[in-house]
Amino acid sequence: MHPSHLIVVCCHGIWLGGPSKGADESEWLIAPFQRGETGTFARHAEEGVRRLAQSRGDSVLMFSGGPTRNETEMSEAQSYAYLAAHNGYWGLLAAPVMDDDVVLEERALDSYHNVLLGLTRYHARFGRWPATLTLVGHAFKRPRLEAHCAAIGFPPGRVAF
Repeated sequence: MHPSHLIVVCCHGIWLGGPSKGADESEWLIAPFQRGETGTFARHAEEGVRRLAQSRGDSVLMFSGGPTRNETEMSEAQSYAYLAAHNGYWGLLAAPVMDDDVVLEERALDSYHNVLLGLTRYHARFGRWPATLTLVGHAFKRPRLEAHCAAIGFPPGRVAF
């Protein structure tokens, strides 16, 4: 059975790993204007896992974000998946976590592409479009994400934040 619900976490930085499991900002590659936000990034990853845990089996969690920093080849999506795994999925998901539970979209460089490439990655993986879409990210970006969904043609009544 294929999931019908796509949960996209819009990634914004790259966690390199470390003993604090993402709590220490020095473990992150971020832009200067993002200082003080890495806790929010980790909470976004955790919220995505929480949403997956609520409807596991009918949902897939997708971390969306490309390789945005010259200092590493790691994508933002890879780093968030790494962060979630190293935090034991915050105790929200029972093992094992399967390939159909967490999927990576590793090309997006902005919020429009988080939505568009997230949807097309889902379609490529499962052979159909999701019935529902949940977008996890900054609250102030909600109007922008709603506009992106409208521009792409994804029905607004099937989108949650």
